[in-house]
Amino acid sequence: MDASAVREQINRLTNEADKHLRADELVLAAQCLREAGSIDPGDPRVKDLWASLQEREREDPLLRLCQTYVATDSLDVRKQIFDFLNHQTVQPQVVGRCFDVLLESRQPVSATDALIGSLIKAPGAQKYFANEFRERPTASFNLIWRCGEDAIDATTTLILDSKIWDPGNDCRSARRNVFQLLLAKIMGGDSDDLERAMKNIARLLARAPTDVAELVDSESFDSILSCLDIRLSPEIRGQTTLAVAKTLEAMPEHGQAWLAKYVTVRVAKRRADDLLVAFSAAAAVFPVVPSVASMLFLSPGFLESLIPMLKKNKSASKMQLAALEMFSAACIDKQCRVAIHQHCTDWLREVVEQGTEETASSVAALVLVKTEGAKAPAQGAKGPQIEVTAPAEEPDDLVKLIKNMVLNAGESYSQQIAVEAIAYASLQSKTKEDLGNDEVFLAKLVELLSAAPTGNPTLFGGLTIVANLTAYRPAQSAEQKRISELKAYANTSKPEEAHPAEQTEQVTARCKKILNAGIVPVLVARGSKASPGLFSLISQVLLSLAFDQKHRGTLAQQGAVKTLIQAYNSLEISGTIPPPAAQPADTTSTPARIAAHALARILISVNPSHVFPSSAALPMTSAIRPLISLLTDDQAAEQRDLLPTFESLMALTNLASADQEVSETIVRLSWPSVETLLLSSNPMVQCAAVELVCNLTTCPSGIALFADGSKSAKNRMHILLALADVEKLETRRAAGGALAMLTDWEGTVDAILDKQRGTEILLCLCAEQADDLKHRGFACVKNIVCRDDSIGKQARERVRREGGVDRLKRIMTQTRNPAVLELGVEALKRLQ
Repeated sequence: MDASAVREQINRLTNEADKHLRADELVLAAQCLREAGSIDPGDPRVKDLWASLQEREREDPLLRLCQTYVATDSLDVRKQIFDFLNHQTVQPQVVGRCFDVLLESRQPVSATDALIGSLIKAPGAQKYFANEFRERPTASFNLIWRCGEDAIDATTTLILDSKIWDPGNDCRSARRNVFQLLLAKIMGGDSDDLERAMKNIARLLARAPTDVAELVDSESFDSILSCLDIRLSPEIRGQTTLAVAKTLEAMPEHGQAWLAKYVTVRVAKRRADDLLVAFSAAAAVFPVVPSVASMLFLSPGFLESLIPMLKKNKSASKMQLAALEMFSAACIDKQCRVAIHQHCTDWLREVVEQGTEETASSVAALVLVKTEGAKAPAQGAKGPQIEVTAPAEEPDDLVKLIKNMVLNAGESYSQQIAVEAIAYASLQSKTKEDLGNDEVFLAKLVELLSAAPTGNPTLFGGLTIVANLTAYRPAQSAEQKRISELKAYANTSKPEEAHPAEQTEQVTARCKKILNAGIVPVLVARGSKASPGLFSLISQVLLSLAFDQKHRGTLAQQGAVKTLIQAYNSLEISGTIPPPAAQPADTTSTPARIAAHALARILISVNPSHVFPSSAALPMTSAIRPLISLLTDDQAAEQRDLLPTFESLMALTNLASADQEVSETIVRLSWPSVETLLLSSNPMVQCAAVELVCNLTTCPSGIALFADGSKSAKNRMHILLALADVEKLETRRAAGGALAMLTDWEGTVDAILDKQRGTEILLCLCAEQADDLKHRGFACVKNIVCRDDSIGKQARERVRREGGVDRLKRIMTQTRNPAVLELGVEALKRLQ
């Protein structure tokens, strides 16, 4: 280019830059000046315009903060930048300059990474970066990749937010461009890039599969599967598992074929490294696509040839560990468990007994526990077979070895696996007995549960052990017993008898020891940040611990009530969490219902005012919603279980006795359910419902239900009269108490007189043997005959006509209770 053409080009660029400056388009002005400066950096007009641009930029507070931070490395200025980005809108014209300033920083990458990540996500800046990825995707990606994890995470967030992008295919193109560049990082094999790249590959596959999944091919999927290598970090493997799962979900046919080829080709090579990555991949995908993985695992000759290879490569410890992890994952499939039990048991026992590799020994023990008792179907068996699900007992030496691993493991992962193995083994009665009597083990278990980080598998496994040790054998109804007998008959065996360790007394003794080991404070501490899954286990443990009435005071004192209310609220919202694994197979209560039941058990036996003092942040009314959820049938249960309903009624009765506001809330939230239970066919449930009603008649809303003069109120009074005449003493006592309080109010006596045997039932209450029932009867008679209105007159006539005067006199001669005598005297004065 000759001099005149150069001069013409510079003039054009500087004129455009000047025009952009005047229009306050600083980004476009800077682009023009960069191009002009690349032609002639010393041009005076270019220098002047750069000076004008920089002067304009200095007027922006964010740019000024960025320049100050790069110059001073001040933590205070860094905080101001974050505050600005989080609470104010960035001016679009300075975004590029701020980005350039931060990129030029001499600070470590970790220092500017978070700032650039926040800048990319900041309102006002997003459009700038969207434009950069539209026009210069590779260069922009490489610049941001250099910044660090926060910056690339923010980029993925940017391209996943379709609202930022103009209509059309710009957003889809940006996603595809970034996804391909991330795949290139994976395929490049740089271990420093793997976690960052895999995390964002997984995010894109999860959030935008229709845009990016088709970009995965056999070669790139091989690279992804290679990131499941057990030598890599758990974080990389976790993100890779998600990416594999989403790829198989979006491209099932191709993905499964690539997976099968990846595993079979490497196993066929029989080299230690190839076997390691193949086993690692198989272990990770078993839970994702068990049907495909089990087909590979059970292919003819696979297991038979595998054990000799493992014995031959004893020194390849990582490869052996990968194989063990694959065996453990394969146990999800019944046929795989049978195959492992048949072909691998001797080798697994050898690994456990040698104990040269702590982690390998732990995983081998876990596999032995999972596969113990796995049997192939009987040869020649025809027709459907009913499977008896009683687990086989583990050999004592194996349980002892695993227990020692829990107590003495030097590596946290080995200990985690050992805890998982004990969790499986503790399903068996003999193991429960052994663990429950080992105070050293229980103390170590509580210590592990206290120290385990949130989300650590040790926490879930340890709580599963506690849930298994404390679980009571569920009572069987007559129908359930018949079904068990039929199953046993079909399998030509005797019905299973309960192991001594499952007897109620033995389970209660274990609960006591676990309670003494300090489990409740740990559960309460964990409950402050528990996931729904963890709350489910905590609730199951507390339900079992609250079975024995003697334990309930300790549970309340140590904070179990608050934890159970939190658990119920969390589980009710989640709604989809399955019951805990430790829950007996023939009970299907939802986790929220389990939490509510545990709460009910505790609140039956404690003083509500002590559990909910007036100074506490948690009001007594917070327990009502969980409790009333138990008053209706559990829709998830195959068999109707009235025990939670009964215990909830008792707990509500206890709460209603403590505070009138609580009674009002119970009436408002649960009356239809309570009224239905007054007519329950179960005498215990009916009695508990009447006792609750008796306590609710101390509050205005409860009284109004019976005394407002409506037809419904009269019907309720008639029901109470009928309940005062039933066979069960406790029900008559509660109904009599409610009548004694209600007959003191207008609108109730005429309902009694309307019933043919109304006054007769009250006189029968007076004739009861128990003084407390006599007192209730005399209170009712005194209330109805001492009225001064026409209703009172009718009541006196009815009582006289039924021989009430002589009957009351005769009863009074047979009692020395002063309260009864006083009420009788008052009633007789009005009757004579």
